[in-house]
Amino acid sequence: MDNDKIEWTFKKERHKTSSEERIFLCGGEGEFADYKECALILGKIYSLFGEPTLDAFYDCSYTYEIIAEAPGKETANLTIEEYNNAAAIIYSAECESAAQALAKMINSAEPADYEYNIKGMESFQMITYFARDGKAGCRIRSLTIKEIFNGNPSPEDIAQFIELGYKLE
Repeated sequence: MDNDKIEWTFKKERHKTSSEERIFLCGGEGEFADYKECALILGKIYSLFGEPTLDAFYDCSYTYEIIAEAPGKETANLTIEEYNNAAAIIYSAECESAAQALAKMINSAEPADYEYNIKGMESFQMITYFARDGKAGCRIRSLTIKEIFNGNPSPEDIAQFIELGYKLE
């Protein structure tokens, strides 16, 4: 069956995805994309699915869990994630047609206006992706000690981070 002729529909819904295969939307395996490119891809995903299913954790900037359905076919579980400036659709081999269709839909979407904050805990930076009027961008600033420890640093944490040159506020 010609994969281009399958009519897939997509909805955001919690699920588990086998992480065997990837279609990169920006960046790639060991290849990092520009922050602006990542912000644009996220804006396109926002226009289709709204807020991420899961917010940032460790190296992952965001996660979207997507269920794909096609007439006469089983559903396909897909996940969109960004790790270290490379966004990808993650899918199992039998779901390639759905993943290809989702990538095509994302790439052709217009970005929504949005703003999304990511705490880069390895770099201690706040990364803000945004899009306005079809233009995407990124702001980066250092996190404060209070932001790093969610408002409750211990005296030992404060002393250690002050030694490293961080400001308390």
